[in-house]
Amino acid sequence: MNKILLAIASILVLGCSDTEKPTENPVLDDPNEGIVIHPYEPEVMNGYPPRIENLVTLENWDFAPYNRWAYQHFRDLVPTQNISRGSGPVYYLEREPMNLDTLTFPVSEGKVTTVKDFLEKSYTDGFIVLKDGKIISEQYFIGMRPSSYHLLQSGSKSLAISLLAVLMDQKKIMPHSRVQEYVPELSNSGYADAVISQLMDMESGVSYSMDFADPDSELNRHMQSYLWKPRISADQGHRDFLTTLQKGTEHGLKFEYKDSETEVLNWVMEKVEHKPFAELFSEHIWSKLGVEFDAYISCDGLGSPVTCGGFNVTLRDFARVGQLYLNRGKIKNDQILPASFIDDILESYDVSKFARGPWAGYYSEGTAYNNHFWIPGGHEGAIMACGYQGQYLYIHPKYKVVIAKFSTHPEGDDSYLDDIGWIIDMEWRAFYAISKALGVQN
Repeated sequence: MNKILLAIASILVLGCSDTEKPTENPVLDDPNEGIVIHPYEPEVMNGYPPRIENLVTLENWDFAPYNRWAYQHFRDLVPTQNISRGSGPVYYLEREPMNLDTLTFPVSEGKVTTVKDFLEKSYTDGFIVLKDGKIISEQYFIGMRPSSYHLLQSGSKSLAISLLAVLMDQKKIMPHSRVQEYVPELSNSGYADAVISQLMDMESGVSYSMDFADPDSELNRHMQSYLWKPRISADQGHRDFLTTLQKGTEHGLKFEYKDSETEVLNWVMEKVEHKPFAELFSEHIWSKLGVEFDAYISCDGLGSPVTCGGFNVTLRDFARVGQLYLNRGKIKNDQILPASFIDDILESYDVSKFARGPWAGYYSEGTAYNNHFWIPGGHEGAIMACGYQGQYLYIHPKYKVVIAKFSTHPEGDDSYLDDIGWIIDMEWRAFYAISKALGVQN
């Protein structure tokens, strides 16, 4: 461990105030002061108009180099709905900048790497670290800026569950009620007799293959139904697709990751509240965080939002969500999320159900999934929102650290796919190493 870095971290920790105490909104001459924006020349969508070989389309947007543009301009590809930040004040984040580049940590094959190398090797688009609610490091790559939006992919699931937590706290949705009680349209599907809590932990027995390579997998047919791929089926929208899914096993036996679980939960929320998700999320969450920008979410051709992956937010605003969870649901004096829901994420997860599922072999021992959050094994109580191609929101309550990272991995490159497990492992290790370094004096 770099001794100079630890000394600086020690000074930083001693100088930080408790983020759970209400503080006045700081007055900043320039909220962007101290950020690092790395130079970048775009490979696609350049020239006016762009040449046809440089165009980003529904056929290529999820592959390099097209994804590096698409993940920042997703509303140019698919229908979207705005999620308003409201008219309240921005809660600007204070800064205590330090250089994390030279911090070292071991990688999976026994070698040591630095944070700087990690950011390069994991195809980083944006990276921010908060300690005690203050920005320690903020960096942007491949053309991103503080105002740039980025697709969250499955990091969206953890944002969507925040709204469910509010509605459950209001007793509008009960965790042990069956899906068909709220959504009669699913009475003939495999979800009819699943209970809400099973979907929150992704433990339904509904058959849903997440195989990207199989064009007939449920995942790929689902993506067609919500317009992330050229539509070739007769589906009217992605909720019509959800009604076709059937059970393969009994519910509640094991963890098995499925995009459909989040979409069913959102359907429940909209049915209960008789309002669209974007309006509900703005009303209960986004307008209360003091975020700088509106968010937006993709939707199918009929206006149903893609809550399993379609959120688009800016980097600092994503980090603000992490700080909300770190503060047990509070922003200043406002209790936005129920603290009991966040405590439940940290305390009620079932490692054995994760170990019985098909994902167990890819992650470290002790990993679990609870309330739409990942709990990485061996990380001393950290929780994560994770999204395809490297979208992360890492929250470490013990060390009072929040890390948000945007990436666009070069999917489709066989040499990369051979190393995907190593890159994911490196990302998780880096987040833990940074948190420990910053929290060493706590």
